Amino acid sequence: MADMSGSRTSRITGLLSFYDEPLELLAAHVSSLSGVVDHLVAVDGAYFLYPQAQPSSDPSQMRLIEEICRGLRIGLTTHTPSQVWAGNEVQKRNHMVTLAEPVTDPNGWYIVLDADCIVTKVADDWFQQMEQAAKDGWGAAEISVREVREIPGVAFDPQDSYGPIRLMYRAVPNLTYGPAHWCIHAPDPETGERIFFWGPPDLKPVDAFNARHLLKFDHRMDRPDYRAVNARKYYLKREQLGVENGSRMWTRGLDGEYHEYTPEHLRGTQ
Repeated sequence: MADMSGSRTSRITGLLSFYDEPLELLAAHVSSLSGVVDHLVAVDGAYFLYPQAQPSSDPSQMRLIEEICRGLRIGLTTHTPSQVWAGNEVQKRNHMVTLAEPVTDPNGWYIVLDADCIVTKVADDWFQQMEQAAKDGWGAAEISVREVREIPGVAFDPQDSYGPIRLMYRAVPNLTYGPAHWCIHAPDPETGERIFFWGPPDLKPVDAFNARHLLKFDHRMDRPDYRAVNARKYYLKREQLGVENGSRMWTRGLDGEYHEYTPEHLRGTQ
């Protein structure tokens, strides 16, 4: 990758998308980021297709994030929307990047975070290792994540079940999600062609740096049952409508059904 050096300061910036989280889980997540990120971008709000979607969570959740980051000396940028995210995951993730760009060094990294993931290990030389990976030209990185669901009477092997997940991307200018929430790309500053940091194999995403030994997360599978049910409903509706197959927008009509906006609708004509 070409050198994209600049004057922004954060070496590693966390991108936290959250909504309607248990306070204990949210506190454990943010607290575990000490020594992992310099700055956190926390964005609230439900996706449009999420059942009973609301624009924001209970205010206590954002206040908790602010309090913990202040105590840990982690820089913080927050956003509480006034409407649900009409573009669902893609729109919300792109807004997080927009908020993060002004505070993040282009030679640094973004790390994509969920509130139910807790750091279990970070290397002492984590920042130095990732700084070197950026100098070596890596555009993405894989860390270790394992899924943990509490089962009475069953003990987890602390070394078992970790798998690699690509959750880190260079903080280059104009990084963009789309058309799917796991497709991430940016224009090459020299050629203008799109560089994919993650996406389908035919788009030839960049190779990922192996940071699995440097950072490990537990993905806690113990959110309330209603959250798991609503998540399944959301994913099903997302696939049924094909909202991540392109720049498609939907609205719910008075009939209770979803209807797609077309260019004609947006112009106010039939």
